[in-house]
Amino acid sequence: DTFQKLLELSKTNHHVYFYFIDEGNKKSKLNSLSIKNGILTLRVSHYLIGGQLYKNGNCYAPKGEDESFEHWYQYLENSYFTNAMERA
Repeated sequence: DTFQKLLELSKTNHHVYFYFIDEGNKKSKLNSLSIKNGILTLRVSHYLIGGQLYKNGNCYAPKGEDESFEHWYQYLENSYFTNAMERA
């Protein structure tokens, strides 16, 4: 339900960034943040823009035209999100 709402939000001129980190950490293999000279730099590798899921600047597993949201989300949950959380 949350992902579907975020997906819809990304279609309305919003970017949705996924920042995968392990508990107690500020960075991971996928994401990082730094503050240098008062400037916050945030590196994210997974995000939603315009209803499309991206990984490192490339469109990732677009939903098929006839594919149900539930089927697509199940695929993402078992691949995209699981992999990202394990690498955090």
